[in-house]
Formats: sequence, structure tokens, C-alpha cells
Amino acid sequence: MKRVINRLVGAAVMACAPAVFAAAIKLEPEQIEFFEKKVRPVLVEHCYKCHSTQPDAKIKGDLVLDTREGSLKGGQSGPAVVPGKPEKSLLLKAIKHVDPDTAMPPKEDKLPDNIIANLEEWIRIGAPDPREATDKKVSAVDFEKAKQHWAFKPIAKPATPKVADKGGFVQSPIDAFVLAKLAEKNLSPSAKADKRTLVRRVTYDLTGLPPTPEEVEAFVKDTSKDAYAKLVDRLLASPHFGEDWGRMWLDIARYADTTGDRQNGGRRNPLYPHAWTYRDYVIEAFNKDVPYDQFIIQQIAADRLPESAEDKSLLRALGFITAGKTFMGNENEMIDDRIDVVTKGLMGFTVSCARCHDHKFDPVTMKDYYGLHGVFASSRQPNELPIITEPSPTPEYLEFKKKIAEVDQQVEEYHETEMSRVRGGMLDRAGDYMMAVRDAYNSGAFKSGNVRNVARKYSLDAAVFELWLDTLKSNRSKPHPVLAAWFAFSEIPDKEFSKQVKTVAAKLGKDRPASEIFVKEFQKKTPASMKEVAAVYSRVLNDLQKAVGAKPFSIQNAGRGSSGSPVGVKKLPDARMEELRVAFFTEEGCVELGDREMQRLLGVQFRNRENTIRSTQYALEMSHPGSPARAMTLEDTGRARDSRIMIRGEPRNLGDVAPRQFIQILAKNPQPFKDGSGRLEMARAIATRDNPLTARVWVNRVWKNLFGEAIVRTPSDFGVRSDTPTHPELIDWLASYLMDNGWSTKKLIRTLVLSSTYQQDSKGNNKAMQIDPTNQLLWRMNIRRLTFEEIRDTFLAVGGNIDLRMGGQPVKLDASDDSRNPGRRQYNFNIDLKTDPRRTVYGMVDRGALPEVLRTFDFANPDMTTGERILTTVPQQALFMMNSPFVVDEVRRLLARTDFQAQKTPEEKVKFLYRTAYQRPPTPKELKMSLDYLAQQPAEELGQVKIKADPESETLAAATGGKMEPDGKSSRSSRSSRSGSSEQRRSLSAKPLDAWERYTQVILLANEFIFLN
Repeated sequence: MKRVINRLVGAAVMACAPAVFAAAIKLEPEQIEFFEKKVRPVLVEHCYKCHSTQPDAKIKGDLVLDTREGSLKGGQSGPAVVPGKPEKSLLLKAIKHVDPDTAMPPKEDKLPDNIIANLEEWIRIGAPDPREATDKKVSAVDFEKAKQHWAFKPIAKPATPKVADKGGFVQSPIDAFVLAKLAEKNLSPSAKADKRTLVRRVTYDLTGLPPTPEEVEAFVKDTSKDAYAKLVDRLLASPHFGEDWGRMWLDIARYADTTGDRQNGGRRNPLYPHAWTYRDYVIEAFNKDVPYDQFIIQQIAADRLPESAEDKSLLRALGFITAGKTFMGNENEMIDDRIDVVTKGLMGFTVSCARCHDHKFDPVTMKDYYGLHGVFASSRQPNELPIITEPSPTPEYLEFKKKIAEVDQQVEEYHETEMSRVRGGMLDRAGDYMMAVRDAYNSGAFKSGNVRNVARKYSLDAAVFELWLDTLKSNRSKPHPVLAAWFAFSEIPDKEFSKQVKTVAAKLGKDRPASEIFVKEFQKKTPASMKEVAAVYSRVLNDLQKAVGAKPFSIQNAGRGSSGSPVGVKKLPDARMEELRVAFFTEEGCVELGDREMQRLLGVQFRNRENTIRSTQYALEMSHPGSPARAMTLEDTGRARDSRIMIRGEPRNLGDVAPRQFIQILAKNPQPFKDGSGRLEMARAIATRDNPLTARVWVNRVWKNLFGEAIVRTPSDFGVRSDTPTHPELIDWLASYLMDNGWSTKKLIRTLVLSSTYQQDSKGNNKAMQIDPTNQLLWRMNIRRLTFEEIRDTFLAVGGNIDLRMGGQPVKLDASDDSRNPGRRQYNFNIDLKTDPRRTVYGMVDRGALPEVLRTFDFANPDMTTGERILTTVPQQALFMMNSPFVVDEVRRLLARTDFQAQKTPEEKVKFLYRTAYQRPPTPKELKMSLDYLAQQPAEELGQVKIKADPESETLAAATGGKMEPDGKSSRSSRSSRSGSSEQRRSLSAKPLDAWERYTQVILLANEFIFLN
């Protein structure tokens, strides 16, 4: 959400001039996508039937919501939507049910909280709305015209341009394309970056980690011609390459370790215990340089590949599809999310906008959308995920099995307890239930399906009534002894009852088995009617209910896991009552009671409590070292089916069948899929040279990851409203190079980073800045801020405590919340995650409670596929660097390193810190400032080392918060500069920072630490 908001900078204008919104502001692709995915489907499903110009709609209150103008104008009560002002928007008040008289939808439950939140956010960011008054009259897609768009044209490898190159800039065809564009504007490329800058840049770009001082010095001293190429090859071969580039891919795959669902007291467990196996697959795939076309196919249809039968680890790749949101079990929303990640994530094409109508801008029809819908509707996740490799009987695995068995036992005990309560509860008013069942048969209600009306007639619980209905039905053909008397008397016609009842009573227990207690009851006093038979059953079974200590059925007391043992399990001393106990409280008795019946009786309450117990199992599967790894696989359903078009996106308003096939504009020869669900055919249609988007989109993403800006600056939108490539011939050359070289991502990256274009300096010049201020022509290298993952990993690396083990279950990134803020949960579920200084890519990602620090540093929103992180600069980032206990801890670890302690003089220590943090020595000015600051600090904070001070230099002292008082305590100005709220101060380590710690923190707070030149 936050990522979208950051792109909507101009939204505030809409509040001032809503009537001219379309003319005044061009909507960004993210704005259109937000409306089409989060807003339009809700309006269509819940509002259009009463507030639209559709032929079958009945406009109420003069309010029309199917156009932008209608929403802004509103109806009789005023504007429905006031852009930027949710509190004044009547639409929002209506859907929140603030006033029952104006609640929308009328006579229905309030919309789910997440839908209301989306609509509120839409209005708050200015209500971006691409609809027009003629929106309902969408013209047919002009495919021939669309084929003229640059991205839909076939990829043809262009010739390398011939350019004048007096400076020897051209080292590869890439440089020739760049130099040709620069020459058109009479510009020249920048000089080559110095070796220290270059080794820092390429090491971060290929591994996400800083180079060590030793690696830097080795590269600087290597004067061979191929020194840089050897460095690149070493980095490409590093296992940390896959961790860095895998994290970039996980943004595209909207990876998370949870479903994003609300837990709702156990209704659904939000954990994906085995999502991490997909993360590990991605990292391994990048390290192995799996050809990109195969990489795609594996992630869409690994289960359909023959090799997956031999190597089950390949099934991990399907996490690309299955690790998305689950939308509280809404199948159509899940399918929409899967269509989106496949089309936009792999091809930069927003097909999801065609869910409710043919795409307004791109050549995508509803038939295209529902053709893909059928593919995913014909696929499902198995109930039990396959184990990747069979576990060996290690102590960890045996302990895991034991703990899982304990959970199974708890579930079994819970089931037994609740089922026994239901069995005991159904004994209350038993005769009334039996009479109601008889009535249902005699009145025809049973055949018509209106049995619950009979229950209401007798003021009985409908669910218990259905349980009695099942019980009597299943025992009718072979009467159970307890029910034999009831069936015998029921066979007497009502008009003949008084004549035949004595004969029937006399035969009880003779012709067929019957319980002694009922035989004696009816022979002692012959019943005059079925009501009297029912009364006897009520009395006898009520006695049984009391004997076993059961209570009348009450849904309020059921399914809540209250303490106590199952009822009806102890043998009764009275033989006659014992027979009844066995009949009603054992599986061999007359009552068939399983999960289906329990859920019908208790609704979600029964499953909620079970899920709460099972949550322990999910947590164990995710965190226990003995838990066997499983693949979040996908498989075809038994029978593939085509989906019908949902008119206006409404599941209950179905149109024609859309055959399962690929998107028409991208299909060379569109034909219906025939192989199962069609996923493998779809994957191959994406990962082919004939698809004009796939290779272009990937090389554009790779380029952006290395150069900071993409060639096409809308990396997830290559449709007709996309930005034009800054270098059209270059992107096609790169796409051709990728495919000609076996779709090798590593070869592509190697070619890019060995180019002179990549090796340029980042310094600016006035002429170029005036002509091309955004550097679209690549006259210099862009300056890039490190990602959050790179920042955190760098802190761990300089602190000397980074754990470089690869793969495995997710970890908690920081224990500070738990240790310094007791009672605060980092995640929205209970799980015992380890807190390890692992690389950030292995950290837990919880959709439902993404840590604020991740949002602060522009982490990708795991709710949607993300091809570009929109970077922000906000005060919270600086506050984190200044106040975070994590930063303080790493500062102290850095100073505790043995190689720092080995430095004898303050000058050596300062130089060590610069080499470690910045991969360069300090300049003479920086060294002098540092030593001057340190000289002003008390000797006890400097290890008794005396330093000559320069009284005129206090720049660095000001940066660290001022001088220290003689007693070693901070001056007032020092305290105020480092303090925040009292809560923030309490969150810091109890021990105050000493002089070296303050100095080192400033080194790590500088822009140079988190920016790449």
C-alpha cells in the first residue's frame, strides 16, 4: 500500500479540482491498477445493481457510481466521493454502516474490513479513477493497431551502431549504443571510476555485501589487464550472488512466510510453514544460473515436468504461484493474484484489469483473462505437501515427530470431548426431536428439503434436528436395539394405532432385538399415541443424560476448548443404562458423528478451536530443526475445466465459456490448452523467443538492478501506456543476447558490468546536467542507495558477527522488540523463531504484520508483485540509524573486533574504521577532524590515549552531540540531540555510548555508508 501511495504525489490536487481531474492529471499505472484491482470490483459487485447506468440497474437516490463524474457529483444527499477527504465522503460513511438508514449495501452485512480499508485508502490518496462517462461502452480491442506498439513487435537483434570513439569508451556493443545516443546530444560519457569505487560498486551489485578491506587492497594492487574481469567472475561464482539476486526476484514473486489472512481466533492459521523452501529454490537457481526460460517454466509447471518425478526438490519452484495471499479463502481473488504475478511479474503486462471488462488501454479481453482463470481453476494445492527428501531418524527429527504426535493427541482429545458433549446434548428433548423427524417424513418436508422449517415449528435447534434426522435415517433399515421400539410403533398407521399398539408392544424384543429398558416401559404401560412413545424416549434418554453428566446442547458452550474430560466414557453400573450409553457415546452405537456433522452443528467454532491447537503444529513445521522440508507445490485437478466469463466481475452473473488458452496478442497461433490444466503450455508460451515481452522485461529488470534506473522506466508495465525505452535498440540487443546465450542471467550480468557504461564515475558536469538532468542518456553512473537488506547485512558485516550460513527456515531479524518492549508481538501469531544474525533474505516476512522498519526503508509490499521499489527519504530512516538498538549493538561489536583492538594508535583506529565502513582510507582533512574530536574527549573514554586537540575544529564534535563533561556525562545539548521520547530512550542499551562509540556511530550514519557511487 505504502509503495503505491508514494507514486501518487499529485493526488492532493484532485481535492481542489475534482471536476477537471482527468484533464489536469495523468494517472500513473499504479493508480490505475489500484483502482482496477481494489475499487472497481467492489463497486461492480456491491453497488452497480442500484447505482449504475447498466440496463438492469435501478438507480436509487439519483446516485450513479459507474462513472467518475457520477461518484464525484453524488446523489440527493451530496457528493459520494470527496477526493482526499474520507471523512467527508458519503460513500465511505455508507459502507461503514455509520447510519443504519443509509447503510450500503442495504439489507446486507457490512463489507469486510479489508475492503472498507481499500476504499478509504483510495479516497485518501485522491480517488484516482480512470472511468469516463462512456466507460460502459467499451470499444472492441484493435489488435492490429496494438501490434504496432514497440513492446508487442517481435524482437530483432539490431546492428551495433558505428560511432566515433576517440577516447576508447566502447568496450562492448552496449557502449556503442550508449555512445550513439550521447553523440546525438553532443554529450560525452564520464571518466572511469577509480578502483576503490568500482570494487565497492560491483561487489554490492553482485552479492549485496561490502568488500572486505583485504579484497579491496588486493584489487587495487592487481595491475593485470583482466583484474576487473577476474573480480567479476569471482563475484558471479560467489554463493552470495544468489542471495542478493534471489531477493530481487522474491519482490517479483510477492514472497512472504504468511498468508496475509487475519487469524480470527484460530479460524485460519496464517503461517506458510514451508514457503522458505521456495526462497531457497530461487537462491539456488540464481547460483546455478538456471536458464531463465527454464526458471520460468519450473515456477509455473514444475509438477508437469518429467524430471520432477526423480527430483522432488524441483517442486519447490511452484511457491511462485502458491505463496501469495489467500484472501480468507476467496478462490477468485486467489486466482486473480496468480494471474497478476504471472502476467505482470514475468511479462510486464497487467492482464488483471480485464477481470470486469475488456482492458480499456491494453489489448486484453475478458476472454483472455478468463482463459487464464480456467488454468488456475483447474489447479489445486494438495492437502498434504510432499516432503522434498525423506528425513533420516536424527534426534531432531524424532523429537519433531514426538511433538507433532502430542499435537495430534490434543486434537483427538478435543474432538472426543466436543463430540461427547454433542452426543450428550442431543439426549435433551429427544422425544421432541424424534417426533419432528417423523413429521418431516410424513409432511413431505424431507423430500422438499425444507426440514429446518419443521425444526422451527417444534422450537428445536436445527443442527441437532438434522443430527437426529441422520441418526433415524441411517438406522431405519437395520434398527438399532435402542431405536427398535420407535421404528416398530412408527410403522403403525395413525388411524390403526389404537388397534395395533398392544400387539406391537407385546412383540418388542421377540421378532428383533430391542433394548430391555424400552421393552419393559412399553409393556408396563401401552402408549396411546406416538406422542406418548416420544415422551418415554425423552424421559429415559434424559435419565441417561443425567447419569453420564452431560448437559443440554448449547452452541455458546461448544467448541471453546473448555477444560474437562469427555462425558459418557465411563461404564455405568446399571446394565440397562450401560446399553444406552454404548448406543449414544461410542462409535459402534446408533449415532454417526464425524467432522462433517460437528461442523454443521458448531459452524466455524468447531474448526476454530482445532486450528488453534494445530497452530502449534504449523509453528513446529516452520521452526523446529527436525521438521522435514516440504514443497508448496501445485497439481492439476482430476478434471480440467474452462471458466465462464463473469459479467462485470460478478461470480453470480455468468456469461460465455472462455476456453483455456494464452493471451491473444502474445500468442503466435492461439489454440485451447489440451494438456491438463494448461499450466505447462502457458509457461512455454511465456518462456519462448516468440513472446515479445518476456526477454525484454527480464533484461530491463536486470539493467535496473545494476544501473539504478531501467531502460523502460515502467518496469512492470510494457503495455501501450508504458514509458518509451530510453534506448530501444539496446533493449532489443540485450534481449537477443540473453536468448542467444542460452537465457543465461549470469552471462547477461557479466556483459553489463564489464561495459564501460557500468564502470563510469558518478560525478556530474554542468553541461550534461542541463541537457539530461535525469541521466536517461547514461552519461554517468547513477548513485544508488542500498536496499534495507544491504544496509542491515552491511551493519552485520562490519560488526563482524554476520552468519553467512545459507538456506533453511526463516529467522527473526532482531530481538530488540522482544527484549526491550515486553508484551509486544513482532508477528501476529505464536512461533518460536530463532534470532540470528543471518543475512536479511532469510528473515521472516509476515504479510499481516510487516515490521515498521521494513516499511520505513521501502521494503517491497508482499501483497503484490513488485518490479521496482519506490525509494523514499523520510525522517524515520535517520531516526532508526541514530536510535536503533541494533545499530548501537553493531557499533559496539565493530569496536570489539580483535583487528580493531590490534590498532595501536587513534590514527590507526580511525583509518581502520574508514577502510571497514567505506572501503577507502580517510582524506587528510577527515583524519584531522577525527583526531581533533577524539582529543576533546575524556582520557578514560579513549583508553588513556592522549591526543593533541585543535581547538578550532569542532565540526565532528557537533555531529556526535557535543563535548563530554569532566564527569563523563553528556552535556545538556548532547543529551537533547541524541534523545527522543522517553520510550525511545528506554529502548536504547542501558550503557551510555563512550567517545569511540559515538564517533563510530557517526561514521556509520554518513550517506557514504549507505550509498553507492
